[in-house]
Amino acid sequence: GGFSVVKLLGLDGRESVVVGELGTLSPGEQVRVAGKWENHAVHGPRFRALTTVPELPTTPDGIQRLLGSGFVEGIGSEMAKRIVRTFGSATLDVIADHPERLREVDGIGPERAKRIQETFRARRAESEARSFLQALGLGPALAQRVLKKFGDATAAVLRDNPYRLSTDVHGVGFKTADRVARALGVGIDDPRRARGAVLHLLVEASEEGHCALTPGELFARAEEIQVPSSLLDDALTARE
Repeated sequence: GGFSVVKLLGLDGRESVVVGELGTLSPGEQVRVAGKWENHAVHGPRFRALTTVPELPTTPDGIQRLLGSGFVEGIGSEMAKRIVRTFGSATLDVIADHPERLREVDGIGPERAKRIQETFRARRAESEARSFLQALGLGPALAQRVLKKFGDATAAVLRDNPYRLSTDVHGVGFKTADRVARALGVGIDDPRRARGAVLHLLVEASEEGHCALTPGELFARAEEIQVPSSLLDDALTARE
């Protein structure tokens, strides 16, 4: 989950060295990275990834590589080959939605089929959540902290109230939460923004050793993070 150095095989068949905080990846997974090329004095040319978005494969070869890589517990390379031979490009849909059909493959019983489905669904949900977070501009390291806090409910939580990032996730400030909120379409006069600002400023003050803030101090701090006092007034009235 930290800094990684990996080799990626591009769609053009060329192999490249990629470095950065790439999150949790398994050999055989498809991933889309964005960043910049650099030339290391010792190791030569390499691509520094600034964002990493996991993608599920759609071709039989890609699915077989993914399943055989250890992506899904209980499936090795030989088992992956048999599964893909049976279901082809529909393999991932079968695993996710019709696990009983996995019993058509030699060596898979009902318990193993259920375990494969549960593991795949959990990993797919994680991949989708990572894609969602990175589309909002959160890097892999921060995305990992957000996922650890909210789990499978990440997308639902942030769509409901993106300002929970600054109140619930350690190390995330109001400006980051505000940027995410803009990306999700939350307006600058949205009541959630005002409530998020109030909670953020009170938590920030408590970490400085204060046990309270006067309205004047609160309004002054709010102006610094570009939350107008009129909006804050409404939020305080609503809280009362």
